[in-house]
Amino acid sequence: MDHPVIRSAEAATGVRLSASGNVALLNLPRRCLLVSRAEKAPQPSTAWLRDSLQAVKFVVAKDEVLVSGVGRTAWEAALFSCARMSGRAILICDERPADPTPHFWPRDTLLLWPETPLIPAERDRLIAAFADRAYAIHIRKNGNMASLAELLRARGCPVEVFHPSSPALIENSIPPESADPLPPAGVWNYLTHYTRQPDGPFPGESYSDYLRWLCGGTESTPRDAFASLCRILAEKRIRACGRLMPTAAPAVCLTALLPSEAIPLRAWRRGLRRWSFTRYGLAIQTDVLRALNATRVEYVSSATLKAAAPDRAPFMQLQRSGNDNWSAEAEWRIAGDLSLDTIEARHMLALVTNSSEKSHIQKLFSIHAAIID
Repeated sequence: MDHPVIRSAEAATGVRLSASGNVALLNLPRRCLLVSRAEKAPQPSTAWLRDSLQAVKFVVAKDEVLVSGVGRTAWEAALFSCARMSGRAILICDERPADPTPHFWPRDTLLLWPETPLIPAERDRLIAAFADRAYAIHIRKNGNMASLAELLRARGCPVEVFHPSSPALIENSIPPESADPLPPAGVWNYLTHYTRQPDGPFPGESYSDYLRWLCGGTESTPRDAFASLCRILAEKRIRACGRLMPTAAPAVCLTALLPSEAIPLRAWRRGLRRWSFTRYGLAIQTDVLRALNATRVEYVSSATLKAAAPDRAPFMQLQRSGNDNWSAEAEWRIAGDLSLDTIEARHMLALVTNSSEKSHIQKLFSIHAAIID
């Protein structure tokens, strides 16, 4: 597919491109949104997200074409909003798309992709090369998006600062309260699954449903660690995950530690840009989980883990890696999802941080909840 805009972008970036879709979109006004790297888990109230979605409304209302990458939440949310308003888009893909028409993309699109996969800097320069105007939204000084803005201005393309909204609301900001008395270490007979802060779709949730929530504005309820706990109780299921497991086998992870012993082990994982776990959890009596094949994790050396039988390896963990001593977590695992349907409420205890959350859990799900420090 040949077009002067494509040839110009290829010459400017040195990247050879293939194309599919409506090439006539290149003859229309084409605007990109310059949004500096946003936080990993935005809420509908997050300022950069609200401004981006408002900017998309202007793009569609002005009969412009949205120029976007794919894969970043900031882009996908903008594309979802554009599709809902029957807008049009030019999409720069890192590589040939496996699914050329995801249902949350606008129907009227032009897809462009390279012969070899792009690195992020190349992709961003291509987005700027295909745009002839831009909205600057929450740009970091001297950052990558600021550099793209200068490239656009050098070509004579207008870059308008899209006025930022008021700061995002801080959800779930009620401070922790005094802890409820819990059984001491010698009597504590629970295994606890602690939640993680959601950084995208909930486990089992479709991506389009996640984008619908993200773009829902004030009608969308906040998502945080407490919301993750409530979803587990509503679904009556703890979903297994194998992402960070030594064998990648999906499992539900629990700890035998008291909350007062477990919470101090929380650590900020810089590579994941989140805490290792949150201060919200569901504790279930150990004997009940033993009957459901909960197995104590064996902490071993790297050589032992590599030599382990396939049926044992999912219940092993390196004793140490780097500065971490994993044996301190006293971990147990259950292979696959853990269904709560057969577990009586009297055998479960929800762990929360304040009286409002405690009341909500007890009223909505009829299980006891305790405030932990």
